[in-house]
Parts: sequence; structure tokens; C-alpha cells
Amino acid sequence: MERGKKPLHVSEKHLKKRLRVDTVGILTAGSGKPTIQSLPPIPGGATNFDVSLLLNLVPPIDTLNSAGATSSTVPLSSEVKDDLEEAYNLQYLISSVNKLDTQCEICLLCLCGTDCPVCTVHSEEVCHHCEKCRDGEMWDSDEDPQSSDDDDDKLSSETDFRTALATWAITHDIREDSLRDLLHLIRTTFKTKLPADPRTLKKTPSSSVKTRLCHPGLYWHAGIVNGLALLNFEDVIKLDFSIDGVPLAKSSKSCFWPILCRDSVNANIFLLGVYHGHEKPSDSNDFLRDFCDELKTLCTEGVHLNGSFYQIEPGLFIGDAPAKAFALKIKAHNAYYGCTTCTEEGEYISGRVVYPKLDLPLRSDADFRSMAQEEHHHEETILLQIPGFNLIDDVVLDYMHLVLLGVVRKLMNLWISGKVPVRLQSRVLVDVSEKLESLTSFMPREYSRKPRPLHTAKFWKATEWRELLFILGPVVLLILKNECEERYNNFLILHVAMTILTSESLFNHYGSDYPNQLLLSFVKGFAKLYGSEQLSHNVHNLVHISQDVSNHHIVLDRFSAFPLENFLQKVKKLVRKGDKPLQQLAKRYAEMRAIQCSIPKAHQNKAVYSRQHSRGPLFRGCVDPKYSFVKLKDFSLDLSTGNRCCGLVNGKIVEISNFAFCLKEQCMVIIGRFYQSKSNLYEYPLPSSHLGIWKVKNLSLLMPWNADLICSKYVRFPFEDGFAVFRMLHIDQSKSQLSG
Repeated sequence: MERGKKPLHVSEKHLKKRLRVDTVGILTAGSGKPTIQSLPPIPGGATNFDVSLLLNLVPPIDTLNSAGATSSTVPLSSEVKDDLEEAYNLQYLISSVNKLDTQCEICLLCLCGTDCPVCTVHSEEVCHHCEKCRDGEMWDSDEDPQSSDDDDDKLSSETDFRTALATWAITHDIREDSLRDLLHLIRTTFKTKLPADPRTLKKTPSSSVKTRLCHPGLYWHAGIVNGLALLNFEDVIKLDFSIDGVPLAKSSKSCFWPILCRDSVNANIFLLGVYHGHEKPSDSNDFLRDFCDELKTLCTEGVHLNGSFYQIEPGLFIGDAPAKAFALKIKAHNAYYGCTTCTEEGEYISGRVVYPKLDLPLRSDADFRSMAQEEHHHEETILLQIPGFNLIDDVVLDYMHLVLLGVVRKLMNLWISGKVPVRLQSRVLVDVSEKLESLTSFMPREYSRKPRPLHTAKFWKATEWRELLFILGPVVLLILKNECEERYNNFLILHVAMTILTSESLFNHYGSDYPNQLLLSFVKGFAKLYGSEQLSHNVHNLVHISQDVSNHHIVLDRFSAFPLENFLQKVKKLVRKGDKPLQQLAKRYAEMRAIQCSIPKAHQNKAVYSRQHSRGPLFRGCVDPKYSFVKLKDFSLDLSTGNRCCGLVNGKIVEISNFAFCLKEQCMVIIGRFYQSKSNLYEYPLPSSHLGIWKVKNLSLLMPWNADLICSKYVRFPFEDGFAVFRMLHIDQSKSQLSG
């Protein structure tokens, strides 16, 4: 039967049930036509959807059923379909305010027993609920296809809608004048009790922001206890902290200097205090005074949160070299005594201070407190007052600034624009750039930036240098092996050492001694290849960075600045104009904290499949539904080029072709092919397979595996007659959920 040929019928009972609006009307028994009141006016259009239009086509009343309810049928004409289509266009707003029991985002009214009127009109937009309608699954029982409990969970009250609206406005940074107009429209149309003022909706504090003078600007203290109030902990709370500057505009010197705090277990970040001025604080002791006073009290007395008592301990100080020198009141990184870990005196070579010596005594907390090496200090720092804080071991080296923005970028600058013996030929640089651009489609979604050519290297961000060091470098820099094998091998030493120090499984296997030996070898080889005048503060500290991992038994990614830098950018975006930026920040931050009190965090413990489709292969015994996307706890997989390669617990590396359901095993399976040939991508300084890096080729025949066998994701690049695959050990930490 062609759609639209047979008159469509709708039961009056179903009409009232699907709309779920009290003002639909009252059906009266007796002869003649039943009377139904109109729906409330629908905003945004000249024509209102009036249910009484349906009654013009109502036949005489049928008999009463046993319960006394009247049953009537209404054939839907093209005019009624037009009204349904207009109602569909407004379905989202209506369903949010009037709590319509909508079955999907496409069909507003799924009322039929033999066909779906809305899908008849919108033939290009089909949902699985409409397919059920066309299959004859009538909704004629007293129970809905989805339970009312599920519907109530989505939007059980006007309070839920108010919270959802506030969350939407804050998350998407909706301007107050736009939000005020929207509130006015909703209040006048639907007669709700939503507030008229956006500040009431978002719970913006009405009190003034308390600031204090911190020369040459102002300081606002948010507080440690306020930051901890929304978080969950064990018996002991260990707090890492960080400081850094962030400019607010390119046209002025206006800047923030936030103090960020992070609990070392759950990695939740919150704002502790912020300085604003047109230059950095003149005295770090004055800047850090409120933070140190509060932390000192909490470390001594503990804190009561949500009815439980917690002990507070100081954690790690994370920051780049200038920030550490500022907070500790020590000499800068380019001074003669600028190393925070050892007592080496720098040498002035070729217009710069370098650190060519590698085996010198290490500093200790006692030496720092007594200022044993006076040349290293400016004056005493207020951080000495924090109980249990080690001024040497707890002030860690951040590999984002030290290795990625320091050493790796320095290497590339030497290759691109160094002196003639070091600089690469332009032909080689062009080949590397073309190779980088050819790999764009193979990058997985976990890496936020795609490869760019070398002529843009001066604009690269830290994530791009990380991609080059861990996954791109061994492939795209292979051309260096033909030009100068020593340079390529020297890069591989750094690549292997940092891979071990950023992977928990590899560090647990190799420990800190082996990567430390590799880094010593890299620094010595670096001096030989590029000259002692290139042994800057960053290169020198490679010999110390493994000690931080060993001291705290955590890998470098656990105390990197990536999530902190990401949070700083979010803080910056809270300022909308140049006037009173500190007050703006304080109030916007309070709004963010308010919505976090209302919305519990969701924790994903099992795979979530989505994007149902009808394409792709099916293996024998596998049936629909088929999906093209799955979200796992630590990563996601789909059928695109850069996201379809995974590792199984049995060691197989699989290229996925589909996700489907297996009838025999009663579970979701992946359908794909595994690589039958695996070999090392490189052999020096150790076989690459030890790090989960392979050269693979020769795909098998199509076969299924239980999806629960997936244990890792691989990055896959074309290489020779097959692929180079890298087990993804370095998920982008800047995407982690922030608590502030």
C-alpha cells in the first residue's frame, strides 16, 4: 500500500495520552460530537495548533467501553497533517516546558496504529519509533512504550527544566540580554514560574566581590575549603598547586595570575585565588599569603566536609621555570645558579648560560631552607611556612614546558634554522612536511590537533610537539636516518625514555634507572651533535626529570601542566569585557560552582554504543542492531580511518569493520580483520615492540570478537608496504573533566 492512500485514524484516547497536557480537554459521553478545548497557543507562528480541528472530521460517537470512556476515531486529512507538521517544528520547546511524552526527536505525535502521520509528512526523517508504528505495533494499551518513570527522570518538574536551562546558559556562555529575552518569552507563553532575571536563574551572587591590594594590582581569594566542598575524597586529601600568568588581551598588558589547586588522587582542579593587574605581582610572598595561611591551618587542624573529617597534606608545586623562580624567590633559569635540582654553576658560552656538567651534588630541602648556596636565592619564600612541604622534591619538573616546549622544539629549530652543519637541507624539510600533511586523516580524535607542515612550527602548541615526540617522529623523521643516522638515533633515545616515563605499565616494568640512563645518553649525544653551547637549562634538566617520577612513584602525565593550562583558558574566557575583570571572574566562577551542586557527575563503567546504521559487513550469527561508534572508559572507537584500530587482550591488533550483536553469545561483537604479520618498527635503543609499537601488514579474513576483549587503541600510519601502529599511551589529559 502506498503511504498516504489509506485514510489514517487516530484514537481520541491516544491523542490525549501522547500530548500529556491537562488542557487538551474533556471528552463527554452521549450523542453528537465530543467537545475538546484547544491547546495553549504555540509561540512563533501565526497559526495555532488547535485540537478542535480534528473534530470537524469526527464521525458519530461509538459505543462506550466497559470503563465508561468514549471511543472515537478521527481520519486525518492533509490540513491536519499541516498542523501536525507545524507542531513538530516547535516540539523541543513544548516538550521541555509542558513535559510532552515525546518518543523521539523527530516525531511529535506518534498516534497511529497502522501508519505514522508525522513520518508520512516527513518521509526523509525516519526514526526507529516510527518504524515500529509502520510494523503495526499499536500504542493502544494503558502503558506507554517507554515507562512513565523514564519520562519523569528526564524532566520530572519545572525545577528540572530551570536547572537544565541554567546549565545550558552557563555552559554555552549565553549573554544576559539574550537570556533575559528567552525567559520573558517562556514566562509569557507558558505561564511558568521561571525567574525574569538571568542572575536569579544562574544564582549569581548579589554581594560585592571582596578583593585586597596586592601591588601593583588586586587579589581575590576563593579559598581552599570552598573548592573542596563539592568533591569526594578518601581520609587524606593531598593538594597539588600551580601558578602561572595568562594575558587577557593582545591590546593591553592586563593579565591574570591564578593560583590553581588540584587533588592529586582524582585530578579535580579548582580555582584558589586570582591576581589581576597590568604586570605580574611585585612580591610573590604577598601574592601567596592568603593561600599559605589557609593551607597552613588546614594541614595543622584538618577540615570537616559533608559530615566527615579529612586530613590535608601539601602535594606538588607544578609550574614552568619562571613561575617556580618567582614563587621560590630564587635565581632565574638563565642565571649561573638557576638549576632547582643540583648545585651546578652555569658557564657563559656563545652569548648564553649553559650547564655542560652532568654529575654534580643534588640539592636537599635542608640546604634550601638554610640557603646553603646563597647565590641560588634572592630572599626567603613564604612557602617555607607550609608544614610538610619539601622545597626540592615537591617542586617537580613539568615535562610539557621542559621537554615538549623546550627540548623537542629546540631540536626542530636547530634542524630548520640552525647553523649550516646542523641545519637540514630544504629538500629534506619539504619531504618531512609532506609526510606530516599526508597523515592528517589517520590521527585519532583523542589528539586535538592535526599535523601541520614545518614552516608553521613556530606556531605549534605543546600537544603538537607531544604528537611529534611520541607517535609522528619515528615515522616522519625516518628520512633523517639516510641523511644522518646519529641524529635519528639520538631522537629515538629521547622518544623511548619519555614513552617509558609517561606510561604507568612501562614505568612499572623498567623503573626509573633505565630511562635515566637513556636521558644521560641523549644529553651527551646532543652536546656532541649540536655543540655544548646548546646545553640550556631545559636540556640539562633531562638528567633530573626521572628522579621526580622515582620520588613520587607517579608518571609524568600525572603531574604535567596540560590540564592546568586548559583550565587557565577556561578561566580567561569567563571575562567578557575589560571593566572589572576580577569581579566578573568571581561571579562567573560562582555560577559554575552553583550548577555543579545541582548536577551529579556521571561515571561510565561500561561500553556505550551509538550511531546505529545499516551498512557494513555482518558475520554469520550476527544480527542488527549495527553501530558505528562505541565509547569506552578511556577512549572511543568508530569506523573512520583514524579510530578503527584496536588491540585485544590476546595480543591481536584488529582493524574494525563493524559493531553488531551476536545471537549465539548474546553480546556485542566487533567484526574486523587482524594483522597477521607483526615486526619491530625500530631496534635501537630497544625493540619497539616492548613499547607497544609495531610494523604490521597482511590482514586476515573477516571474523568476529567479543567486544569485551578490547583493551587498547592504536594509532595507525602508512609505512612501507604496511602500517606503523602505536599503542595509545598518552590520551589527551587536557580534555579531562574539570571540577571548577
